[in-house]
Amino acid sequence: MGAATITKERMCSAFRSHPQAEVAALYGSDAERTRQFAEDMEVPAWDTGLDRFLKGNDLDTVYIASTNDKHCNQT
Repeated sequence: MGAATITKERMCSAFRSHPQAEVAALYGSDAERTRQFAEDMEVPAWDTGLDRFLKGNDLDTVYIASTNDKHCNQT
């Protein structure tokens, strides 16, 4: 969750370096930024609705890269 700089610069490549991991979906609050991030990083799915994101994707793990003040509500 989150189209933060650390996700783009560090976490996507870290996840993809594991043979059993994939970056399957991205959640962000800004539609254009999230769409562009997903396109740039070749992430196949993205959404700006948290409930849709969590229910609409077959996810085993969620990485939260939003600002700290949003973590509690998002978890």
